[in-house]
Amino acid sequence: KQGVFDRLVNLKDLRLYRNHLTALSGGLFDSLTQLTRLEVQTNQLKRIHTREPL
Repeated sequence: KQGVFDRLVNLKDLRLYRNHLTALSGGLFDSLTQLTRLEVQTNQLKRIHTREPL
């Protein structure tokens, strides 16, 4: 859901493993400017949408 992380601006470590995620939306983590670690292993990701080319 877009905006779900908007209030967590100081979050540095986000672990989303084993959540049955299938896609990540572009801009989902835009508000997490302090994020240094993102773990999404052991999900079922098929799509990662981006706003810019990788």
